[in-house]
Amino acid sequence: MTYNTKNYNTMKITINFVSIRTVTDFYKQLQQKMKLPAHFGENLDALHDVISGDIEMPLEITFLNVSDEKKITFQSIIETMEQLMEEVQGFTFRLNISHSVFDIS
Repeated sequence: MTYNTKNYNTMKITINFVSIRTVTDFYKQLQQKMKLPAHFGENLDALHDVISGDIEMPLEITFLNVSDEKKITFQSIIETMEQLMEEVQGFTFRLNISHSVFDIS
């Protein structure tokens, strides 16, 4: 009898938005953490292509400390990640929103 001994451990990537100000910052951090090739195109099409075809699954990507303002700035990236979660078996996307709290006393 032969058993499949392939490792099914999930690769987990966390992108901390505390240090991200621009879309370029996001793609640089993603490229570094996922060890993407230098020729990776820093755009939504390249992001979709790499997750839907080039990266081994299972994969979990978490966006951490996304402020309300950054949620607006990075809306198209967030929507692409949500779309990929529906399309790609084994891909999980988590979004951690940090809400600003103001003390007006």
